[in-house]
Amino acid sequence: MVAPPSRTAGWTHDRASVLFLLVGLWAIVPKILQTLTAAKYRVRVDQAAPPPSAVTVLATDLLTLALLGYCLLVVLDALRSNVRRDLLGPVLLLAPWAWVEVRGFTLDAASGVSDLVYPAVVVAVWLVRPGLRHLRLLGYLAAAVALVSIVIGVGFPDQGVFRSVDGSAINEEKAILPFGVLVGVFTHGNTLGQYLLMGLPLIALVPRRGLRAVLLAVTAGALLWSAARSTIAGAVALALVVAVLSLLPPGRRSVPYRLVLGGAFALVAVLPFVTRAPLAFTGRGAIWSNSLGYWREHPWVGNGSDFYTRIARTTADLGGTVYHGHNETVQLLVTGGVVLVVLVGLLLVAVIRRATDERTGGTIGLAILLALAGASLLEVSLLFDDSGAFDPVLLLPLATLLVGEPLGEAARAPRAVEHRLPALARG
Repeated sequence: MVAPPSRTAGWTHDRASVLFLLVGLWAIVPKILQTLTAAKYRVRVDQAAPPPSAVTVLATDLLTLALLGYCLLVVLDALRSNVRRDLLGPVLLLAPWAWVEVRGFTLDAASGVSDLVYPAVVVAVWLVRPGLRHLRLLGYLAAAVALVSIVIGVGFPDQGVFRSVDGSAINEEKAILPFGVLVGVFTHGNTLGQYLLMGLPLIALVPRRGLRAVLLAVTAGALLWSAARSTIAGAVALALVVAVLSLLPPGRRSVPYRLVLGGAFALVAVLPFVTRAPLAFTGRGAIWSNSLGYWREHPWVGNGSDFYTRIARTTADLGGTVYHGHNETVQLLVTGGVVLVVLVGLLLVAVIRRATDERTGGTIGLAILLALAGASLLEVSLLFDDSGAFDPVLLLPLATLLVGEPLGEAARAPRAVEHRLPALARG
C-alpha cells in the first residue's frame, strides 16, 4: 500500500520525467561526444580502445554525479513523505546486480562510482512509479538516437560508419545498403541494432499518428543501415506477433501473451545448447561451445563479469572480436553461473506475469519483452555491470513494467483514447 504523499501527483510525475531524461542523457551524450571528438574504429578485445576525450570524461563525470544526486533527492523526498512500496519488485531487480558485484569482489575486479548507477536508478524508479507517458518520453529518446546516428553516418562517415584502424570501411559481407555498416553513436552496428530494436515498442507509443510514423520510419532506416540482421529479423517478428495477437478480444490475451513470451525466452535459453555447427549463426556456434566450456569450470558462480576481457589476455583466445557470449544465457552462465541465471529467471518470471496482465501491462508489456528476447538471442542485452547504454530502452521499461503504474489502465484512460493510440498502447 502507498501512504498519502506529501506532494501532488503532478510533482511525482515530473520527478519521473526528470529521472528518465537524466538516464537518457547519461547513457547517450558521452557516446555522442566521444564519437565527435575522437577516432572510432574496430578494436580487438586484447587491444586498447581510443581513450575518451577530455570533454567526454567531463560530461560522463558530471552526468553521473547529476544522476546519482537526483536519485538521492528522490530517496530523501520519499523518506520525508513516508512513502511505502512493496519490496519484492526492487529486490528482484537488484538481486542480479548484487550477485555480479559480489562475484566481482571475490575476483578482485575493479569497481567505480558508475557501478552505483544501476541500483540508484532502480530504487528511484520504484519510488516515483513511472507510467505510460514516461515510456513515451523514452520513445522520443530512442528515435533521437536513431536520427542522430543517421546524421553522424552521413555527416561524419569516419565516425559513424564501421571502419578498421586504417580507415577502410568494414562491411563484414553483410552490409545491406551501399553506404557500409552504420554504427552511429555506438562502436558496432549490432549494438545500434539492439538499441533500436528495444526502442521500437517505445517509439510506437508516440501519440500523434503522423509523428509516430515518421519516427518509426527513421528508426527502421537506421536499423536497416546498421545491417544487424538478427535484430532486423527480430523487429519484423515483433511487428507481426504484436499485430496478430492484438486481434484477440480484450480479456483473452494474457494466456497467449505468456505462451509467446515463454517460448521466446525459452529459445534464448536453449539455442546455444542445441547448436552443434561451429560456424552456425555467423560463427556463434564456436563462441557458445567454447564459452560453455569455461562456464563448466565454475558452473555455480561463473567466471566474473570481466571474463571476456581477461581471457583475451591469455593464449586461450576466443576470437579477437568476441566481447561477450553472443547470447544472454551463455553470458549469464559464463559470468555469473547458475546463481545469476536463477536470479535473472526469477526477475523475468515476475516481469512477464505483470507485463501480460491486461490491467498492468497488456500489449505494451508484450512488445517490450519480445524486443528484449529478440535482442538477447544472438547478442547480449542484460549485463548489470556494464549495460548503461541500454538503460533507456531496457532497464527503465523493465523497471516500469515491474514497479510502475499499471500500464493497461493508463492506456485506457480518456487522454490516451483521445489521442487514438495504436494497438500497442491500447494493450
